Amino acid sequence: MKPTFSIYSLARRIIRSIGWVFLGLLGAIFLYVASAYLLLLIPANAQGLKNALTHSDTGVRVWVLDNGVHTDLVMPIESIGMNWRAVFAPEHFVAPAKDVDLIAIGWGDRGFYLNTPNWSDLKLKTALQAVFGANESLLHVEYLSTTELPEYVYEIQLSRAQYRELVNYVMQSVTRTSAGARAISGAHYGHNDAFFQANGHYSLLQTCNTWTGAGLRAAGVKVSRWTPLPNLVTWYLPLAQRIKA
Repeated sequence: MKPTFSIYSLARRIIRSIGWVFLGLLGAIFLYVASAYLLLLIPANAQGLKNALTHSDTGVRVWVLDNGVHTDLVMPIESIGMNWRAVFAPEHFVAPAKDVDLIAIGWGDRGFYLNTPNWSDLKLKTALQAVFGANESLLHVEYLSTTELPEYVYEIQLSRAQYRELVNYVMQSVTRTSAGARAISGAHYGHNDAFFQANGHYSLLQTCNTWTGAGLRAAGVKVSRWTPLPNLVTWYLPLAQRIKA
C-alpha cells in the first residue's frame, strides 16, 4: 500500500528544517562573538607599547574614532617626514578647509561605503556581498582639524618608530598610482572627505574594525588579536577628554 501524501507532514518537515537553519545561524553568531571576546584575554603587545618614548623622542599623538559601528585611525597630516597630502591629494576633495591638521582614515566595503550613507539605506544584497567578500574595498579619508575631534576620544602617544610602523601599515592598504592614491571620482559625504581604492576584501573575518586593530598591533599598541567589533578595538585604549587646541 502506497503511503498517503500529507500536507501536514510536509509542513512539519519544512518548519523543522527552518528551525534547524535558524538554530545554526544563532550558533554561528554566538561562536563568532564568543571567539572575539575570548581573544581579549590574550591581547597582542600585552605589556603595552613595545618601544617606550625617550626624552629625545617626543613621539606622535594619534587617535582612534569610534562611532559605535566603525573605527577610524586619525593621524597628523604632516609629521616626522610623512605628509599625507602627497598620498591623498587635496584636489580629490570638494573643498577641504585650510586650517585642517589631522587626517582620519578608515577601511571598509565598497558597497557599504558608497551605497549606505545611513543605516536606513542598507539593503540585503549590500549586506550579503559584504559578508562574503564579494566587493572591493575602499579607504574613506577625511581631513579634520583638532577642534573637530569628539569631546572624548581614544588617544595614543606613539614613538617615532611606532608611528612609522603605523604609516607603513596604512600605506599597504592604499592602491597607488604615480600620482598617489587612486580616488573614486564623485564619491563624497561632505566637503572634506573622499574615497580611494584600497587593497583587500571585506568579510565577516576581515571587517573595518579588524583593519584598525591590525594597524594598532603593527604599531605595538596593546589590542586584541582579532577585532571584528569596534569596542574590541578600543577595549585597552585610554579614553581621554580631548585637549582643545
